[in-house]
Amino acid sequence: MPGKKGSPHGLPAKTLTDAQRIEVEALSAYLSTAQMADYFGIGRATFFRLMERDKDIAGRYKRGKSKAIGKVAQGLVLKAIAGDTASSIFFLKTRARWRETDRTAEREQREARAAARADLADIPLNELEAMVAAEKARRAK
Repeated sequence: MPGKKGSPHGLPAKTLTDAQRIEVEALSAYLSTAQMADYFGIGRATFFRLMERDKDIAGRYKRGKSKAIGKVAQGLVLKAIAGDTASSIFFLKTRARWRETDRTAEREQREARAAARADLADIPLNELEAMVAAEKARRAK
């Protein structure tokens, strides 16, 4: 006897109760989609189809994850403001594109580029043009 349309096997489409919908929002902060599917006794693909078909479930899942991320971020910012060095560095690297670099190596690279430009400035234009033409001919071979 054929079931309702909604599943690839002709079975009724899986749905969640109102209580389970509330659980989706609460658990999404802690569980992956695979763990969430296991919790509800369904496959991961079924859980994704459920979210695709039911925007309320998808919204609850996203909202739960976002709330958790917000709480963690808030804690990180508070620790950074309070002077925790590791939190400050992590925050600046991820949110302000700050990076640690070897300042000496950067300075040496800038000086080398400046020296190369200065060397080229001393070469007459016709010689530079000849060098460029020779390089083009070499690359064409």
